[in-house]
Order: sequence, then structure tokens, then C-alpha cells
Amino acid sequence: RLTVYSTQLSRTAFVNVSDPELILPAQELMDVAQVGHTVPLFDTDGVVRRHMWSLTDQEGGEILSMPYLMYLKYCQVNGLEAEFSPDLKFRNSWVIPFSRLPGGYYVYSAQDILTGAYDPRILKNAMVYVGAYHTAAADEYLSPVDYSHPMNPVECMANISAAMVANKSWQNLPDNRQIAVLAVLCFLLTFYVSIAGRLWQGLL
Repeated sequence: RLTVYSTQLSRTAFVNVSDPELILPAQELMDVAQVGHTVPLFDTDGVVRRHMWSLTDQEGGEILSMPYLMYLKYCQVNGLEAEFSPDLKFRNSWVIPFSRLPGGYYVYSAQDILTGAYDPRILKNAMVYVGAYHTAAADEYLSPVDYSHPMNPVECMANISAAMVANKSWQNLPDNRQIAVLAVLCFLLTFYVSIAGRLWQGLL
């Protein structure tokens, strides 16, 4: 669990992760498992589009994201090279290329697992996320793939890991290219305004 002190609890701006308080799991788990964070970044409209690559704990240590740790383990188990390398120029985060809508992943209840009411072959060498999955979850949030239906955090983590396996990530254009595109658009707008003869038509 990672508690983040921030004024953005209303999700109206980026989450401030500069001074987190890390609550570590029990030592018995620490001895046999890795610890990863699942902190999302909310845009000003409350939509999650980015994921933090890592956080820094109180002692200056790096806490990698849980999807990345899952990805590394997946590559190890399946004999793959871990080649994922996103653009981290913006606040040590990268844009998530969501590939599934809310409800787009296989979901099994705890009862299914305990009673054996599932095909174990589906889970062989696969990434498996365990977490709360219901419509009343307090930490559901909107994603850019569906603004009307909130996405469960487990689904968001699955989307992130899937993007890593597919080696897909959005890359930010260099500043000079952004300026060039903007200049071309401004020229086209000016040209259209001049031939339209009316300012409102050109702006439209």
C-alpha cells in the first residue's frame, strides 16, 4: 500500500508523489517477494493516461512499478528479452497505450479458484493480477478508452503490462517538431481565413 499526501484527492490534477509515505508489507513477504507501486497519474480532467515508472522511498531507494516487475517476471518465465523502454521525459512517467476496455480481460472470482471452476491452462505462464474487482470499488477511475465506464485498477495494471509485452508506448515529439507542426497549422489557418473572407468561417 502506498499512501500519497496530496491536495488532488478530487482527482482534478496530477497526483503529487514527491513525498510519499511507504507502508511496507510484512517482513515475511518482503523476504520472498518484490514490492512494486501501482500509483496512477490523473490528468486535470480526472482521467488516467500516464503511469509512474518508479517512486523513491524515504531512504532514497527506487520502487519500480508493479506492472514492470510483472513484465520482467513474464519475460523470464517465457524466455523473452525485456526490451520495453518508454519515454520518461515527463515526470518520470509514460503514456499508457490502453488496448482493452473495462471488462476486457479474463476475470475469475476467488470462489472459482478455490473450487477449481476454471481452466488452469489459461493461466499457465500468464500474468495474473489479484485484487478487488467489483462495481463498488472506491478506487475505480476513468481511462481514455471509455469515459463513461470506470476501469478497475487491476484492469489498468493489466493494460500497462500488456503494453510492455507488446513493446508499445507513446513517444513525445521533440520540441522542434512540435513547433514545426504548430507553424504549419497556423499557416493553414491563416490561409483559410484569407480565402474565406470572414473571420468566423476561418476560425470554424
